[in-house]
Order: sequence, then structure tokens, then C-alpha cells
Amino acid sequence: MKKLLTISFFFIASYVVGQDPMFTQFYAAPLYVNPGYAGATHKSRAMFNNRYQWVKLQKPFVTYALGVDHNFKKAKSGIGLLMTYDKAGAGGLSATDIALQYAYRIDFKNGWHARPGLHFGFVTKTIDYDKLLFGDQIDRNGTSETLEPLSGKVNSNFFDFSTGVVVHNDMFWFGYSAHHLNTPNQAIIDDANSKLNTKSMFHGGARFHLVDKMHRKKYGDQQEKSISPAFIYRSQGKYDQFDVGAYYIHEPFQVGLWYRGIPGLKQNGYRYPNHDSFAVLLGYRSKYFNCGYSYDFTLSSLQVNNSAGSHEISLSIVFDTSSPYKHKDKVTKREMVIPCPDF
Repeated sequence: MKKLLTISFFFIASYVVGQDPMFTQFYAAPLYVNPGYAGATHKSRAMFNNRYQWVKLQKPFVTYALGVDHNFKKAKSGIGLLMTYDKAGAGGLSATDIALQYAYRIDFKNGWHARPGLHFGFVTKTIDYDKLLFGDQIDRNGTSETLEPLSGKVNSNFFDFSTGVVVHNDMFWFGYSAHHLNTPNQAIIDDANSKLNTKSMFHGGARFHLVDKMHRKKYGDQQEKSISPAFIYRSQGKYDQFDVGAYYIHEPFQVGLWYRGIPGLKQNGYRYPNHDSFAVLLGYRSKYFNCGYSYDFTLSSLQVNNSAGSHEISLSIVFDTSSPYKHKDKVTKREMVIPCPDF
């Protein structure tokens, strides 16, 4: 079993190198999806996400994201700070990314707005060779020493540049982001060359209110009832992924159903079925606090019995920074808030 898990690690690790980690609750991690979301609120925000993937593996994949952002109304600008940490498998293969983001709001007369954004990051990737089991160790019945000239922790550091734009009105939103535009060399071994492929992401959706405008005007957002279909498509190297689903909001509660995969098609460049998972999401939100939980039922050949699926939680806190003595300076939701669902 130990040999099988080790071989599995190398297979899965090669997948991780080719593709960034992803969140099922992608709109609960807006800065991770698109730098155009930086400051896309009339309040400051702090957001936390944790994904615990394939929990039945001896060493599951764990991803954390922490983001904060703030809007500067007079400058029509938003700034964000995004920190992510990802650890994959038994070899301690990990990546730490710290990034600054900037977005600018462009207003159109027809009620549409655009938010182009920039992302400047610094990444450290680390692996602990002492935790790996090499082929010569398997041949010699799992002996504790390997003849490979590799030992201890090693890491690589590189800068990362991304960009994106979000376009929206009061009901619809669409976005595109391009990550790793500089295709940095992420190789950990000296003199090796392992370019990080550019990742393209298309996303969009709509929010349909289930109560009329007069009801919302009288009772406010705390009485919201709505449904929000949405999608996100991601392509990186030979891999692609498509998520589609919907949220139903009956405040203070939210539920969502999502499917990940492209039925009937194969992944780019490979002959594996692109049929990954089905996810259920539950959430709660108050005026200043949002939280969500989701569980992914694995549909691929890995199957739930072998992986035990994936768990994910999200938390966010909003801070009302408008002064009670300067009502004219408050920013309306029509000006700032993108109508995408969130937890």
C-alpha cells in the first residue's frame, strides 16, 4: 500500500505542477479569480478560504487563501492583498504566494461598469525530498536511504504577473483573467526548466430577484430572495475545467448546486474523461459576516470511496468605512457592488 501511495503521489504531483489549485466556492475567493474584483465593494473586506481535497488520501491536498481589499471612491480604485498557501501530497510539495492587486472602475452611461485589474505576486515553492520514496528504495524493499543525490528541503522563488477585467451592471457580470503571463520558471531542481503555464479564466452569471422592486425598497437587502446561475471556465496547459451551477438566496440562508466537468469531452491533450465532481453548498450571511461550506462528491475515476470527496469552507467580514457624518460620501450599491453571489 505504501508503494502504491508513493506512485500515486508522483502521478498527482505531476498534475499539480500543470494546474493551479481551484476553489469550488470561487466567488467566495474573488481576488483569487480575478484582480478586477479588488475593492469591488463600498466597504473593506477580509476573506478566508480553505479547501481540503481528497481527504481519504494519506496526505490530502490542502489550500488556504486569505484576502483583504479596500475601495477608494474618489480615485475610482481598489487595492487588494492576496496570500495563498497550497500543500500537495506526502512529499511536502508546497507553494506560498503573496500578491498585491490594483483595479480601476470605469463607468458607462448605459449602467454598465468595467473593472480592469493587475496582480503582482511573489511565489516560493518548496519540496522535502526526505519525505519521498524513490524507485531504488522500492527495489530494495523500502530501505530508508536512496542513492538519488537529493535530500532535505529545497525551494524556488519567482515573480508572477496576472491581469483581468470584470464587466457588470445591476444584474449581469462577466469576466476574464489571465494568470502567470510571464510564464515563470517554477523548477525546484537547479538548472531545470519548468515553465508555469498561463491560465485563462472566463466567468459570468446573473442575479434574478424573486421579489419586486417595491418590496425590496420597503424591506431592504435583508429580505432578499434571488437565484443566481453562474459559470467559470479555466484552461491551463493541457488541462481545462468547467463549473456551472446556481445559488438560491433566501436571506439569511443560501444554498447552491454545482457540476464540474465537460460531459462527452476529454481533457485537452489527454484521453481522460473530463467528468470531475458534483458539489453541494450551504451558506449563511448577515449584514457584515458571511460563511459557507461545500462538499464535492467525486465523479471521476478516483471516486468518492477512494478519495472521500473534498471539503471547503469560506468566511468573509465586511467593514463599513463610510462616516455617519458624511452621508454624501457614501457609495451606493449601484455604483460599486458587483451583483455576483458570495458567501
